[in-house]
Amino acid sequence: MRRLFLALVGAVALARSATAMEDDAWALSNPFDGTHHSSTGTLFYRDGRNSLTVLIYDYFNDEERFKMTIAECTTWFYSVARWKDQLLRGVTTVARELSQGVMTQRRDFRTIFHNWGLNGYVRTVAEKTTVNAAIDVGMLVGPVTAAAAIALRPGPLCDIVGMGPEYCTVALSFAGVVAKCSGLITLDLTPLNMPACHWGYFMILAALLGLYAFTTGWRPWRNELGLFVVMMVTRILLAYFMGIVVADFQFMQNLSSFVHRQRLEVPLASCIS
Repeated sequence: MRRLFLALVGAVALARSATAMEDDAWALSNPFDGTHHSSTGTLFYRDGRNSLTVLIYDYFNDEERFKMTIAECTTWFYSVARWKDQLLRGVTTVARELSQGVMTQRRDFRTIFHNWGLNGYVRTVAEKTTVNAAIDVGMLVGPVTAAAAIALRPGPLCDIVGMGPEYCTVALSFAGVVAKCSGLITLDLTPLNMPACHWGYFMILAALLGLYAFTTGWRPWRNELGLFVVMMVTRILLAYFMGIVVADFQFMQNLSSFVHRQRLEVPLASCIS
């Protein structure tokens, strides 16, 4: 027990040291490395004045350009086609299969950065669309040559806001959802791959309920009491759901026979039509 306790303490200390990075951690030899991340809500609101959303809006300094940009980013970065491509390229993990948070975006950019430097690698349509969209917004610099991936570097938008393209992707995409729910832009969310992890579900629900919104001048706003209530309710529902899953698993285990250390691996991507 004492060894287990010391191992846990060491693991926690290692994790804290690995994640204790500043927001400019993208400025590494590989611009898409790092483990630091911020929540979508923090990126959208922060203190209401210095949020990433505000910094991006000030970067464009044009309301129509900002509206067009967040609509395009939301449509593509939440698209089903991109999600399927991420699955096929092994970008997502079991814990983040339906997540579109900072860690998933960073892993997507990191994978693209790595793959494009391989000789003979055939880029997927989704990879090229992601890169072109990021270049158009200013998150990456181009042109992207076939010879090397070194041209994929954080662009002027990232230089201004001091955060990498993974953060800007999340901020722009969620800003589009909030703007849609606030009636500020026209956007069809129906065909999109909306995040279905607990935090993603909470954020989308909060936007739909108007707990995150834009005020005059495209300044972010939030209802802290409403967010607290919704979080408590979603956690209760999550606990209820987990209880059902555990009970069902126990029931199926009693009816099944298991072979020690043998299992059938079926990639999720192979089940997608």
